[in-house]
This record gives sequence, C-alpha cells and structure tokens, in this order.
Amino acid sequence: MEDTFTALIVAQPELLEGERFARIKLSMRAALASGEERAQAVLYEITRNTSGPKKLGVNQFEDLLDHLSLSGEVPENVKDSVFAAQQVRHVWAHRGGVADAQFVGRYPTRAQVGEKLMIDISEFSRYMHGLHMYGLVIVNRYLKEIDEPPVLKECRGYEGTWESIGLSGK
Repeated sequence: MEDTFTALIVAQPELLEGERFARIKLSMRAALASGEERAQAVLYEITRNTSGPKKLGVNQFEDLLDHLSLSGEVPENVKDSVFAAQQVRHVWAHRGGVADAQFVGRYPTRAQVGEKLMIDISEFSRYMHGLHMYGLVIVNRYLKEIDEPPVLKECRGYEGTWESIGLSGK
C-alpha cells in the first residue's frame, strides 16, 4: 500500500494540494524535495499522525487511501479474508506460528492458545485471492476516478463480490 501511495504522489504531485494534506507538517528539506523523497516524507507523517498502524484488516489501509480520495466500500468477504490473512501472518512472523491470546481474541474460530497454525491449500487460496480482490477494489476506485471501466474479474471463491457492492458487467 505504501508503494502505491508513494507512486501516486510522485505521478500526481497535485494531489498534495488537496485539503487532506493541508495539516501535514514537513521539514523544509522534505517539503522542497521532489519525487519519491517528498512522497515518502508525506507518507511517514500521515502514518505517524493517524491510528492507521493500530487498526486491523483493511481499515489500516483505508485511512491512507482516503488521503488519495481512493477509500470506499469493501465487500465483506474481502474484508474478512484480508483480516484473517493479516492475523495468521502476524502469528507466523512474530510467534513462530503458535497462536497466542491476542490471535485467539481476534480470530477465535481459527485456533486455541498454544496451538500451531497449519495452513492448507484451500485456506492459503482464500487469503491469496482475498488480497488480490482487495487490490482490484482499489484499482477499480482509481479507474472510476479517471472515468475508465472497472475490472470485474472475480477470483475463485469470490464470485458475486462485485455485485455485492453494486458493480456488475450487466
């Protein structure tokens, strides 16, 4: 998400003129920098001054996307998959794959405290396709901004997702 934010600011620096950026404080060096350095400084200030990192699932990204006028509705099945993937990833990255109380509190149907999380191909596919669909949600928001037709391809297991938020090819 951070790379997308940075790339959009570099490609469209006029986005920084919007109301959402008016209260961001940058050092003189960062403000006068061009391109990626300035975009990264803006990103740092936004994430430092919002609760984005403390939020879970897609909510942590939607705050950042709001600054680019790209936030919006996320289908429930996509939200659920992104949240679950984030929680499982956290356990594997920080707890050696062993469910802790925080994980069980957030995702009680998945494991018990002390249980090693095993991921089969169907669970992996659900997470992978859910993350892909979230990417397409964001792409479709951008396509709408530039008056282009949406990409309505749906991953296996996510049939009906676009229709659930009012998008369809019909």
